[in-house]
Amino acid sequence: MLAGILSSQLDLTGETEQMAPVPRALPTSAVRHRINIAFDACLKAIEVASNSPDDIFERANALSDLCDCLEELWEYRSFREDPFRDLINTLQCLLLDAAPESISSQQLEGIKRVIGSCARSDPLTYRDISGFVTILRRAGCHVFRELS
Repeated sequence: MLAGILSSQLDLTGETEQMAPVPRALPTSAVRHRINIAFDACLKAIEVASNSPDDIFERANALSDLCDCLEELWEYRSFREDPFRDLINTLQCLLLDAAPESISSQQLEGIKRVIGSCARSDPLTYRDISGFVTILRRAGCHVFRELS
């Protein structure tokens, strides 16, 4: 999915320059605040899952909360740029049908790093996404298919 969208644009000097993505609608401060709250909730859910490697029920609940938070972020996609939409979709696909016990601490740490970086990056570019894909792959996540 992301392989085909990691493209760049040639500027007048002949150097490769990342095309600046444009959000579809401008978010109000209230919407930006809710997006930040959703990012914080994602990070908290990952923290709980990471701290519960032996408690399968708590880990499963935390990962379910993470999926809910990603779904909430997905609802705000019209207020953010296309790379944001693509990243949230990729993270949702990673967690799709993944058994809680099959997700390693290393994978959770990679997802946490990506979400934390995404929360601080506004706007996101496809160059950012490329870096996030590298982080996820180094953490053992197969970004082009769900976790197994």
